[in-house]
Amino acid sequence: AAAAQAAAGASQLAAAYTNMGGALRSLGRSAEAAACYAHAAALQPAWPEAHANLGAALKDGGRHDEAATAYRAALALRPGWGDALAQLVHTLQCVCEWGPEREALDAALVAAVRADLAAGRTPPVQPFHAMSYAWPADLVVGLASAYARAAAAAAVALPPPFPDVALPHPPRAPLPPTTRLRIAFVSSDL
Repeated sequence: AAAAQAAAGASQLAAAYTNMGGALRSLGRSAEAAACYAHAAALQPAWPEAHANLGAALKDGGRHDEAATAYRAALALRPGWGDALAQLVHTLQCVCEWGPEREALDAALVAAVRADLAAGRTPPVQPFHAMSYAWPADLVVGLASAYARAAAAAAVALPPPFPDVALPHPPRAPLPPTTRLRIAFVSSDL
C-alpha cells in the first residue's frame, strides 16, 4: 500500500511539474521550463510525454543536442510516436546532423506523415519544416492541405470578431492562364 501511495504521489507531482513547465514555456522561460520537465521525467521515467516536453523546452533554449537526447528517450518509450519523431528530425535539422540514423528517421517520419494523411489526421510536421526536407512534392502539398483544412475548421468555429458587421468575400472568378498569382504567408513567428 505504501508503494502504491508513493507511486501515486510521484505521478501527481510529475503532473504538477509538467503543468508548471508548460506555463513557464508559454512565458518564454525555457530554462526554467526544462528544469520542471526534467523533474517530471525523473519522477516518471517511463512517461514519454515528460521526455518529449523536456526536449521541446531544451530546443526552445537552443540546447539541441540535449533536446535530441530527450526526444530519443521519448521514442524509446513509445516507438513510432509521430510527434516526438517529427521534433527529433527537426532538431537534428537545426544542427545539421546528417549522421547514419538520419535516413532511417526520415523514412519513418515520411511513413508516419503518409499514415496520418491517409487516416484524415493532421500530421505533426509543420508545413514550413517539410519544405526544407527532401520529400516528394505530393507529400508536402498533402501536408500543407491538411494544415489548411485544420486552420479553416478552427476559423469557422470562432465567433465573428464583429457580429454586427458583414465581411463578405469577393466572388470567385476563374483566372486566365497568364495571370500571376500573388501569395502571402501568415505566421505568428515571422
